[in-house]
Amino acid sequence: MSKLKPDTWDTLPRQSKLAAAMYPDKVPEHIRRQMLAANPAMASRLGPLIEPTQRERYTDYSKVPGLIPVKRR
Repeated sequence: MSKLKPDTWDTLPRQSKLAAAMYPDKVPEHIRRQMLAANPAMASRLGPLIEPTQRERYTDYSKVPGLIPVKRR
């Protein structure tokens, strides 16, 4: 049994590179860093989009029209 080499930005097929450029938050961290190192001009533009952020959960539905708050027992 042979060991598989880890994927790098240079070994990815063209379709995978296009998908990584379109959805940088779905790419593994090591490939994301290699992608930005290959094109430093894009690193400044994509920086905030790539950094993982915690999504806030909103539980206040009173501001949504049409929803009636339901009291649970």
